[in-house]
Amino acid sequence: MKNKYKKQLIIYLKKKIKTLVNFGAAEGFHLTGLIKNRILKRCLAFEIDDTTKKTLKKNIKLNKIEKKVKIFSEANFSITNKLINPVELKKTLFLIDIEGMEYKIITENNLKFFKQVIF
Repeated sequence: MKNKYKKQLIIYLKKKIKTLVNFGAAEGFHLTGLIKNRILKRCLAFEIDDTTKKTLKKNIKLNKIEKKVKIFSEANFSITNKLINPVELKKTLFLIDIEGMEYKIITENNLKFFKQVIF
């Protein structure tokens, strides 16, 4: 992506998006930068692998963003339904990278509920 478009995307995110839901957060590369640089206010991070989750926790602590990130295990829309109200959904970005399991969790039912968010 060219720098011009990256800058436009960041400006858009800062104006419109407040929360990141990161299914497949791994070590936290994306969420750390977005939260640390105050582009987004909070993140719900989902990582199923225990070893990777330990690294994620370390990175969050090193970057001093523990209060802004909640970590969960398996990607789960029912958790997001409970933690994000319908008004906040309009200001939520979903980043989903779960090694081919996307099709298992993204169902027609979920898409109807999450039609207001950015995937």
